[in-house]
Amino acid sequence: MLRCECPLPQQRSLHHVASRVRDDGRRLLPALALTVAISASAQSPLETLPNNYKLDMENQWVRVIRVHYAPHEKVPVHDHAEGPVVYVYLTDGGPVRFQHFTPRKVLAIRPATKQGGFRMHHALVERHSVENMSDTPGDFLRVELKALSSTSEIPDVKVDPPILSAGENLEKVEFEDENLRIVRSVCAAHKACIAREVLAPALEIAFTPIALTGNAARLGPITSRAGQVRWITPVAHEEARNPGAVAAHRLRIEFKGAR
Repeated sequence: MLRCECPLPQQRSLHHVASRVRDDGRRLLPALALTVAISASAQSPLETLPNNYKLDMENQWVRVIRVHYAPHEKVPVHDHAEGPVVYVYLTDGGPVRFQHFTPRKVLAIRPATKQGGFRMHHALVERHSVENMSDTPGDFLRVELKALSSTSEIPDVKVDPPILSAGENLEKVEFEDENLRIVRSVCAAHKACIAREVLAPALEIAFTPIALTGNAARLGPITSRAGQVRWITPVAHEEARNPGAVAAHRLRIEFKGAR
């Protein structure tokens, strides 16, 4: 009698399935690796690059990220959330090279910046690497405007700081549209500041150490370290004096449409 050693139908089916699983697994591995790589690259730089990006404060209107690039540092590819942004420069900085990959691949070099300057940028999904081309570190704030939608028409403008005159006060609107008002304020050393109104909820950024004293009972002292940010509510009439030996230089971003 002839003996057949062929696999039983069930055995043949299992063998066939196992082979398919092995083959499909080999084909799926590259795709799986690519998926994992994309997922990892899409993580927030607050998590993946904590030496370069730190969350300073966040509320319903704004998210403030403190950025630091060491001299000649190369920062690997990372992503930023889509939305309109104001970059506020806390120190003088040299040129920085950005290799952008989205929305398209392009190499851009940001020119040197000055403390007190700022730049506005429309909503954009960003993926890029960074190289500080300077011998000096770069420190600035990435102010993400959460109160504004990604469709808000924010102009791409750059505002350099003015040449400040020693001993003179300044209260100047640097930019204004239907959404934002950006005001520069300088209170000279040993002087009373210009009385001011804060017309909307605002983010205030200090470029110099500040220790102002209010001359009304409802105002307590206003103190800030250089580079410090604070959230302020509308004030109808604020009067203060700078008893210090250094001018108090501040920038205020008011959210006119905030409720």
